[in-house]
Amino acid sequence: MHQLQQPARPECQPGPIAVERYATQSPDQAHGYLEASYGRSGSVELDLGRRDFRFDVAFARLGPVHLMDASVSSFCCTKNIGELVQVMLPVSGGTELKTKTAATGHIGSGKCAVLRPDEPTTEYASEGRALVLTVPLSNLVDVVEISMDARLTGAGADIVTTLDCRDPAAAGFSHSMRFASKEVLHSGFRNLPANAVDSMARLLTENLANVIFRGSREWLSRHPASIGTRVVNRAKDFIAGNAERPIIIHELAASLGVSTRCLEVNFKKAVGMSPKQWLFEVRLNRARQILTNPFNKESGVTQVWLECGFADHRLFARKYREKFGELPSSTLKCARF
Repeated sequence: MHQLQQPARPECQPGPIAVERYATQSPDQAHGYLEASYGRSGSVELDLGRRDFRFDVAFARLGPVHLMDASVSSFCCTKNIGELVQVMLPVSGGTELKTKTAATGHIGSGKCAVLRPDEPTTEYASEGRALVLTVPLSNLVDVVEISMDARLTGAGADIVTTLDCRDPAAAGFSHSMRFASKEVLHSGFRNLPANAVDSMARLLTENLANVIFRGSREWLSRHPASIGTRVVNRAKDFIAGNAERPIIIHELAASLGVSTRCLEVNFKKAVGMSPKQWLFEVRLNRARQILTNPFNKESGVTQVWLECGFADHRLFARKYREKFGELPSSTLKCARF
């Protein structure tokens, strides 16, 4: 092992919503990227003696949360990520991890590796691809303490080193990581609005906080209702902020880290209707607000149903009449005259 001096960061190709892509066969450039991504508190050493080195990543900053899709060959490094927590979800191949205190062993399909704060870890992958999420420890602690309404002591030592995706909570977290990777890194937010960045970062942070602290997992197992309430509130917030866009319920559930049935059952229990019915309610109320505005002199009925997220004017008219007892055109006529 030889510790390199940090070189200039390699050229990046920014994608939509600040998605960066790096592809290099140079350990020097890879080292520069890794050092920069972990900040001043982190450190990285790369083994330069390996042939066929490859480092290919797509990377996005969602506020304090960093999301990466990394494909590597002959990759061996020792890193200390400082006051951060990092989770690696293998997509193909796997990785070997070892700390000063223990060897985590091979992490492959069905598991996630968790790198803890200020704990030097050696990582080796001969060939593989993984999704990598990096979150400040303080953000995760805040989420847990707010949920439990109690102080979380010894947070760093309380973090697990692996997640088994057969566990429902861990499976939910892995679903949210895969959804975020698809929408952020590979779709460039084409299917989501720009203001979804904060929402996505919050969802990833909360889902991770729910599964990596031993204390919080025990608390959540004793308070399962709090998970359902949180899922419903997140779904309602997302619908409220994106009602004008196409929303597919099973994709919304995946982004929240739960199954479609889990979302629907908890939603109906909390608000008395399905997520799809709630979406219609939000859209109809917005349409009503626009149509009854006496100062609205420009928007016709067609423009209103399009702006409010309806794809079919007949469906809009039928739902509107069922809810308000009159056609949208009648509402608009009364408001203007």
